[in-house]
Amino acid sequence: MTLKKNQLPEVLGALSIVADIGVGVPGETGIGAAILAGRIGLRLGLSDGEGVAAFYASLLRYTGCSVAIPETVSLTLGDVHGYQRALSLADLADPADTRWWLDREMAPDGPAESRAEALDRLDGVHSTAEVMVAITRSHCDLARQLAGEIGMPSGVKDALDQIYERSDGRGLPAGISGGDLSIPARVMHVTTAFELQRRKMGLEWAVAQVRARKGGQFCPGICDAVLSDPDGLVAGMDASSLMDLFLDEAPEFEAASDLTLAAIARACGLNVDHRSVYTLGHSSAVADLVVRAAECSELNESMRETLRIAAYLHDVGKAGLPAALLDKAPPLSRAEQTQMEQHTYLTDSILRATSAFAPYARLASSTQERADGSGYHRQIRTPEFHVQLLAACDAYCTLRQDGPGRKAQSVEQASGTLLAESKAGKWDPMVVRAVCHAESGHQASLGALPNGLSKREAEVVCLMARGLSNKEIATELFISPKTVEHHVGHVYDKIGTRTRASAALFAVRHRLVARTLAPQ
Repeated sequence: MTLKKNQLPEVLGALSIVADIGVGVPGETGIGAAILAGRIGLRLGLSDGEGVAAFYASLLRYTGCSVAIPETVSLTLGDVHGYQRALSLADLADPADTRWWLDREMAPDGPAESRAEALDRLDGVHSTAEVMVAITRSHCDLARQLAGEIGMPSGVKDALDQIYERSDGRGLPAGISGGDLSIPARVMHVTTAFELQRRKMGLEWAVAQVRARKGGQFCPGICDAVLSDPDGLVAGMDASSLMDLFLDEAPEFEAASDLTLAAIARACGLNVDHRSVYTLGHSSAVADLVVRAAECSELNESMRETLRIAAYLHDVGKAGLPAALLDKAPPLSRAEQTQMEQHTYLTDSILRATSAFAPYARLASSTQERADGSGYHRQIRTPEFHVQLLAACDAYCTLRQDGPGRKAQSVEQASGTLLAESKAGKWDPMVVRAVCHAESGHQASLGALPNGLSKREAEVVCLMARGLSNKEIATELFISPKTVEHHVGHVYDKIGTRTRASAALFAVRHRLVARTLAPQ
């Protein structure tokens, strides 16, 4: 379904909410920042193009922050949400301010000694330019690419390339300063920090931070636009939900291409899938499989599209779960299992918050239900064929990917697992037959690897996408680190990028993970 211009703000707002939750900031923080950007744009007399770019860059600022950085899970005592929230609040050029926010936001109930050690280790990480450049470049790269996937204007993409830059040139990854920063980026720097500060600490605190960071982190002209009348700037923004105000003030724009609801749903899925090295590309794989299985089952085109969109959205609730839990190998404690099972409930709640995605909420949040009532979170029997079909495709794709503490199953093994579960009453046999038939036909039709990649290079791309270092890739593939370095250079040349975040998106777009890493 191609979206009309007046439908775009709402579905983009839904994507923003998913990104907010995934980074650990309050839902609608991006929406609030966008409202502020629109109002600041009017005060500054920005052109229509600059105003649109500032508004939507502020809205989508957190979409790239879901890139999984495995090292941060242990460094942050498992509280990646708190860590990312602290970095969003802090003046990153001020080590004392950064540490203050980390101490306040990250694992606040953790043991004092462990927290002190973690803060000391993070001080070292944040002072290592090479590491911080790589992290910030990955975040910016993913945000820019997702913006491109959903047809955002070039001004939005350019601003998202400068998320961590600063007015004084002490930002990352490129150290751009002053007039070399795009105007939408300068607005975004202030609006996203100001809105988060306002929500966490109140308006007076947020205003004081703008004043203190003027000329350093923030462009003086944008700060002056805020400080001229802060109360007027936030008028009407104390409502319990900002969605109606956001929709009233959102500027219309021409998307770069015909934008569909499925494209926005796919971006939501990509954002969440990047939170764990084990789920990269999962939502897209489920969507592809369920459409093929629906075709095998002769479901009509409308139902196939419904299943596709629900598949992209089925894991958005995982944005609200701790990254450490997503990556933890079994067995989980009872409390951890209960927390894990909340993701389907969260999916339902998130999707019902916007009218565009609400019709898909029940289907998307039912992927853990089973025909015999043994699933969660509703624990009901699911006789509907299409509900079971999506759930079975999710189960199959999960089996075909590595997970915490387990290796991916082959096509034959994964099919056998579903068939055994069908005999035990968990699935309608017709559902399993459709999934297995769709996958066997797909495997037989696979052609050459994209961009001239060799089989080994495709394996390297996927392992890079999962966050493995060159040394770890060498161990995984039983080759030398020097050979891996050689392959990485060839991969970058062939896919036209120089960051691991881009490599991850390439692997997802071309469905490489299960194709090259899982046993066939």
